[in-house]
Amino acid sequence: MKLSPPMYKFWLFMMMFLIMGQLCLLMGAVSPVIFEWEITQLVSCNFVFPLLFDTYSVVFLTVVIIISSWVSFYSNTYMSGEIFISRFIWLVFFFVLSMSLLIMVPSAWAVMLGWDGLGLTSFLLVIYYQNKSSLSAGMITALTNRLGDIFLLINFSLLSGGGQWGFYYITAGCYGLALCISVAAITKSAQLPFSSWLPAAMAAPTPVSALVHSSTLVTAGVFLLFRLVHIIESSELLKYFLMYSSMCTLVMAGGCAVVENDIKKVVALSTLSQLSMMVFSLSLGLSDLAFFHMVVHALFKALLFMCVGIFIYMNGGKQDMRSIGVMWSQAPSVVACFSVSNFALCGLPFMGAFYSKDLIIESMYTFNLGVLPMMMIYIGTGLTLVYTLRLYFAMWGSTEGTPLTGMRCENTYFGGAEFAMVMSVLFCPFVVQLCVSLEENVFVNYYEKNMMWMVLITSFLFIVLVKKRELVLPYKLYHYISGMWFFQKISAQPLSSQVLNTSGKLLMSLDHGWNEIIGGRGAYKLFKMMMIMNQEFQWNLMTTKILSGLMFISCFLVWFLWFV
Repeated sequence: MKLSPPMYKFWLFMMMFLIMGQLCLLMGAVSPVIFEWEITQLVSCNFVFPLLFDTYSVVFLTVVIIISSWVSFYSNTYMSGEIFISRFIWLVFFFVLSMSLLIMVPSAWAVMLGWDGLGLTSFLLVIYYQNKSSLSAGMITALTNRLGDIFLLINFSLLSGGGQWGFYYITAGCYGLALCISVAAITKSAQLPFSSWLPAAMAAPTPVSALVHSSTLVTAGVFLLFRLVHIIESSELLKYFLMYSSMCTLVMAGGCAVVENDIKKVVALSTLSQLSMMVFSLSLGLSDLAFFHMVVHALFKALLFMCVGIFIYMNGGKQDMRSIGVMWSQAPSVVACFSVSNFALCGLPFMGAFYSKDLIIESMYTFNLGVLPMMMIYIGTGLTLVYTLRLYFAMWGSTEGTPLTGMRCENTYFGGAEFAMVMSVLFCPFVVQLCVSLEENVFVNYYEKNMMWMVLITSFLFIVLVKKRELVLPYKLYHYISGMWFFQKISAQPLSSQVLNTSGKLLMSLDHGWNEIIGGRGAYKLFKMMMIMNQEFQWNLMTTKILSGLMFISCFLVWFLWFV
C-alpha cells in the first residue's frame, strides 16, 4: 500500500521515537555524555557544537517526538481542508527542530538559535489564519517573547567575555547571568507579569496548541531553568522572585479559568497554572519533581487539546464550553479520553500528575515558607479542581444551546491519535520514573496531610454552588478575574498605546518638526530664501545702476543741448 505524505511523516517520527526510547532506557544506567565538535576559534572564544546525552535530555526529547508524531497524524484530518497544508507541516517541523536544538545542545549560541526559532515559528503559526484577531495575538506573542530574547542576548554577551559558550561552565556565583536567564525563562513560560500572551496564542490551529502548550514553547523556559537550577539555588532573592511570581500566576490562572467559557482558553489557562507549579518547585530546588511533572503534563495536555480540537471540529468551529453537553452521545470514546486527561490534570490518584503534584505539595512543608505562600498554593490547587470539575460537568451536563446538527467523529486518524496518547498518558510516567529518580522521603503530620482533603472538599462544594447558581460573582469582581487581574489590558493596549502616542509625538516634534527646520529640508528652504534675497539684491543693484546710468546720460544730454 502506497503511503500518503502525512503517513511518511508519521512513520519518520515513530522511528525517531523508537530510537530515542532505546536511548532513554540506556541513559538511565550510564553517566551523561557530551560530544563536542570544535567549529572555529575566534581570538579567545571557542565555537563548539556540543551534544548532551543524559537522562533528562533524552527523556524529554522522546516525549517531544511522541507528541509531535501523533499531532502530525492528528493534523492529517483536522487540517484536511487547508490549501497550504505543506506550509503548515513545515512550520511544525521547524518548530520541533528548534525545540530539539534547545534540549540537546547546551551552548549559548545554539540555545539562542532554538529560542529565536521557537519565537519566529510560533508567531507564524499563531497568525496562520491571517485575520484581525490572529494578527493581534501574534503581535502580543512576538513582542513578549522578544522582550525575553533581550535578556538572553545580554546573557550571550556576558558569556562571550569568558570565552566559553557552554551553559555547563556557568558556576553558582554568576548572579547577573542567573537574573537574565530567569527573566528570559519566565517570559517564555508566561509567568506574571508576562502571562497575557499565552491565552492570546489560542488563535493558532488546535494541533499547534496541542504542541505549543504541552512540550515545546511554554516548557522551553522551564527546561532552561531546570538546567540551571544550581545557579538559582545560590541566590535567595532570585528564588523568592520565582516563587512569588509562580504562586501569583497559579492563583490568577486558576481564577480566570473558573470564569472563562471558551473551552480552548480554559485549557490554555490550565497550562499556565501547571507551569507555575513547575516554576514553584524549581524555586524550592525540587528539580527532579519539576521535570517529572513537566513530562507528565506534556502528555496529558497534548491529549486534552486533541480532544478539545475534536469537540470544536464536531461543533462546527464553536468553542463555547456550554454547547458541548451532547458530545458524550456523539463521541463517547473522545469523551472518555477527555475524562482521562482531565482527571490527570487535577491530580486524581493513580494518575501520573498525582505523584508529582502530591510530592511537590508535601515537600513544601519541609521549607519555612510562611502562611501566605502556603495559602496561595492551597487556593491555586483548589481552583485547579474547580475548573476541572467545571469542564467535566459541562461535558456530561445539559444539551441546551447545543447545535441541532454536528459532524460525526468517525475518522481513523483521530481514533489512532487518541488511543496512542491515552496509552502514553497511562504508561509513560511509569517509564519516566524508571529513568528519573524520585526517591523523596517526605514526612508530614496528620493536619498537614488532611489539609489537602479540606481544600478538595471546599473546591467541590464551591463548584456545586456555582452549578446551582447559588453563588454569583459581582460584575466588577468577575471583570477583574476574567481580565487576568487587568494584566491582559496592561500588557497589551495601554503599553502599545503609550508607545504609539509617544512615538507619534516624537514624530511630529522631531521628524516633522525640528528635523524639518534644521535638517535637510530646513537647510534647503534657508538656502533657497538666501539665494532669492541675493538674487533680488543683485537684480535691484543692477536696476539701480542702469537707472543711475540712464539718469546720468539724460542729465548729460540736457546739459549738452542747453549750453551747446
